[in-house]
Amino acid sequence: MASYLWRKYADYVYTKWERTLLWDMLEPYRRPKSFTPLVTIYIAAFYTGVIGSAITEQLYKEKYWEDHPGEAVPLMKPKFYGGPWKVLKGDVLPPNQSNENMTTYGTIPAELPPSSNFIYRAREQIREGLGTRRPWKEMVKIEAINLPANLNISIERVRKNAAFFRVNYVIIVLFLLFLTLLWHPVSLIVFIILMAAWLFLYFLRDDPVSLDGIVVDDRIVMMGLLLMTVAMLFLTDVSYNIIVGLSLGLVVILVHGLFRSTDDLFFVEDKEANRSPVLMRGPEETAPLPLKNAASSSFSVS
Repeated sequence: MASYLWRKYADYVYTKWERTLLWDMLEPYRRPKSFTPLVTIYIAAFYTGVIGSAITEQLYKEKYWEDHPGEAVPLMKPKFYGGPWKVLKGDVLPPNQSNENMTTYGTIPAELPPSSNFIYRAREQIREGLGTRRPWKEMVKIEAINLPANLNISIERVRKNAAFFRVNYVIIVLFLLFLTLLWHPVSLIVFIILMAAWLFLYFLRDDPVSLDGIVVDDRIVMMGLLLMTVAMLFLTDVSYNIIVGLSLGLVVILVHGLFRSTDDLFFVEDKEANRSPVLMRGPEETAPLPLKNAASSSFSVS
């Protein structure tokens, strides 16, 4: 009798627990509460893969540049596929596998298509405006991390590090903004659209904006983009997230600028480029500077 009553009590408790659990999982629209976390996990996994692939490609480029300085980086070749990549390795294909299109495989065309030409010009303009991204290992060099001696040295460190690692700092700020907007997919899409509008309509364009044959002044374009940005931020209600992301980025920049020693960084007068100061890595290891108008290989002295 006691065992029977105990089983009935256990069944009652289990049924009550199961009913309560199922009731808590259901919302008025019959949607499980785990729906939002699952979507968040899927979005985070997707963007983690995108960022991971970009980091992998950049590390591959840096490794290739170290082994082959001054050469163009070839495409990343997958190890599980050994078809057309054999042409890049210098192997000769059998006659039955030859293809007339393979003779031009892996070569650089004489004239780039419009889309590739635009991407190349955009990349060059970004590089001219901000500079070249420095290696992350150089940015977080352990032996160069120490406390500044006084306030003047602290200000000088922040100024030099901001000039030397400015592209790295921009990447860090954009990554923090991306993290703060990750839980707001619509706001993240709006933020990406706004960044694209600023890049294509203001920073990366070569010709002035014209509407129906009328040239629009740059100040009008900038004011229009500013108004659109402010309106989008208020409509999406993510101003708090953006302020948090920018604040975190500023804190990271200040902390790194204060503790990263600049003893191995110094200014060099670049006489070929309008005598503008250029930051180099050190007297023993100087980074090659790209020339805008390279001289011809053949010359004569009169």
